[in-house]
Order: sequence, then structure tokens, then C-alpha cells
Amino acid sequence: MIKQEDIVRLYKQTVIQIPPYIEEELRQGLQREEYGSLAYKALEKCLENIRIAKEEEMPTCQDTGIPKFLIKLPKDYPPFDIKNIILDAIPIATEEAYARQSGVDSLTGEQTGNAGITTFYFDEWEREYPQISLLLKGGGSENAGVLFSLPDSKIDAERDTNGIKKCVDYVIKNKVVNACPPVILTVGIGGTKDKAIEVAQRLLFRPWGKRNHDSQLRDLEKELYDLGNASGIGPQGFGGKTTVLDVRVDKLSRHIATFFVDVSVNCWAYRMGNLNYGNGRADFFW
Repeated sequence: MIKQEDIVRLYKQTVIQIPPYIEEELRQGLQREEYGSLAYKALEKCLENIRIAKEEEMPTCQDTGIPKFLIKLPKDYPPFDIKNIILDAIPIATEEAYARQSGVDSLTGEQTGNAGITTFYFDEWEREYPQISLLLKGGGSENAGVLFSLPDSKIDAERDTNGIKKCVDYVIKNKVVNACPPVILTVGIGGTKDKAIEVAQRLLFRPWGKRNHDSQLRDLEKELYDLGNASGIGPQGFGGKTTVLDVRVDKLSRHIATFFVDVSVNCWAYRMGNLNYGNGRADFFW
């Protein structure tokens, strides 16, 4: 059912076009910022960049990102078949979408291709067809993420909600400015080291506008959103009221001896696209 050309089309569209809901968030940011200010002009440039990329069918950003896939499969659907189809499609899509070859050998620095840096998350669901989501995550925003182990005396963070807030506050004040704000922040709490990171990364795939089902976490998301936008960092670090576009938080149970908090960051160029096979074909949606 899933074809190589489906993945190439998904990759190309995601490289070139920013979802319309991100455009709307940036336009709302314009309304918050003082007309003619550096913050206002930075958001104008973001919107101009989106328009030119779409019209010229060119990448939205010179860093065409780390390909991250979330794939939902029916029961007994072989995940490795899909993985191989995607990995075979990546070099073709990279060339056709004018994407940058960003994958390199960690020791020699020699190019290895983008297939080598592609990340996969697989979920089983009750529907009888697959769905594929692709996020192209910039390396600069990937660098801005931080994994904390609480308590952390460097930021005076204990093992409680206030400690979690201090983790996020640290990332906002020390990392976000280098991640092309306004940003999306995701926070994974608890679990093991690897699971805390995975939770935060998976939150980047949460449908835009979908709120947290947990009221405590939903309130925390709102508080952290307000914290980020009160920081004064602003678009591209020029100051202003628009530093954060969204905050997403989830939690796992933890071992009594551990308390991990991972804060992940995505830049304003939130390049997300999806394919749904519910009609027996690859239907693209934002």
C-alpha cells in the first residue's frame, strides 16, 4: 500500500511548505508586537520566507532538518517493510526537494546521507490502515534541547513541579535564543533517560491545537507558555512578546531514585506533514 513515491512527495511538500496554522500563529504574533519594531520585522521576514519558499518551490530553511517519522500501523503490519521503503526514498527526496545532505560520520565528518540520521517511532493502532507523520527538525533547535536529572543544584531545581518549571526556564533563558524563536517547547517528565527524551520528541507530533487531556499538565502547559512569552527574548532574539508558539507536556512513571526532565525545542519553521491511507491512497494533510 505504501509506495516510495508517496514518501518522496511527503518529504518534498514538508521541506517546502510550512503548515497554515503556523502562518496563522506568526500573524497573531504580528498583532502582539509593536509595529515597525525589530520583533515585528523579524516575524514579517518569517512570513515572507514562507511565501517565497512556496512560490519558488524551494526549502523553507537552508537546514532542511533531521527527518523524524511517527508511523501508526494496524496490527500485524510489518514495520520493517515501511522502514526500508522510507530509507530508500530519502536519497531521492533529498535530491528532488533540493534538501541539504546533513548526515555525516561522527568521527570523520564525511557525508553519509540523510537516511543515516532518520529517526523512526512506531505505534500500533486499531484502524485498518497506516498513517505516516514526518517532522523535519532543524539541527540548531535539536542542540537547544536539554536533559535534566533532578535535583539539580546548578539551577536550584528540586523534584517537584517547581523544579520542572526551573528546567524549562533555564532552556528559555539560555538556549532558545539560538534556536530561531518563536519556538515550540516539549517537556517529557519521568521514565528513564531514553524515555524522557522520547516522550518530549513524540510530543512534537501532537496535532496542532489539541490540548492535554490531563488538567494538571494542561495548566502547566499554559503556565510555561506564559513564562516563555514573558521572557522578552522575542522573534529571532530581537526582544518582544512572541517567544513561544506552543508548549506540550507529558509524564511517565519513574523509579523512586530518578527524576528526569527533558526539554526539547523546535524552531519557528515547524515542518510537519502527514499521509493518511484511510481511502486506500496516500492523502496528504497538515
